[in-house]
Amino acid sequence: MSSLIGNAMEAHEKLVFPDFPDDDDFSDWMAELAELDGYYAGLAMSNLGASNSRKINKDALLEFANRLAQFSSLEGDDRGVFHASEAYIQSLSKIVDIANAKQK
Repeated sequence: MSSLIGNAMEAHEKLVFPDFPDDDDFSDWMAELAELDGYYAGLAMSNLGASNSRKINKDALLEFANRLAQFSSLEGDDRGVFHASEAYIQSLSKIVDIANAKQK
């Protein structure tokens, strides 16, 4: 299982963090994404080597991902940032899912 987490982490690290958008509210959301990324990736890394790992509560990540939808109608460069953000959230969510599958 740890190789799955390791592979997911490696793939996530290869993703380029999305650019900061022009829209102020979306830019604030992006700053929160940077914090959540560190938090959830850190928890998953802690579980990677732990023999007694804990289930990671994904509620905040899911709520945060749902908030991304409010920016779906943005246009121009921010549209590309929106799609990059979707992919980034999906990657982070996959890491948490794999880490939590270790609990079963």
